[in-house]
Amino acid sequence: MAISRFTGENALILNSALIRESQTSDFSNAVFDKLNGFEFNIDSPVRRLLFAQPTVTTTGEAIKIALPEMHIPKDLKFPTEGNNCILAFQVALFDMENYRCRK
Repeated sequence: MAISRFTGENALILNSALIRESQTSDFSNAVFDKLNGFEFNIDSPVRRLLFAQPTVTTTGEAIKIALPEMHIPKDLKFPTEGNNCILAFQVALFDMENYRCRK
């Protein structure tokens, strides 16, 4: 299910990036903004429990993922039996020109 949703989102992005006159694509950062907030696991409790949204910035070759200051329990709601958590991120790089991906 997640692969199907992700493939659909990417198809929309790739179609919107196509410059028909020159048959080239514009892969600027703005084109991929549609993926902001995409959740692979639509049933993930993260969407119901984490209300602070991370921001992603790039500078040269550096990528920074930051969470705003959180106020518990307003921004982060723990399940009844939980009292700590680990936040993990995975970054993937796609080279559309050479059909390569690096995680």
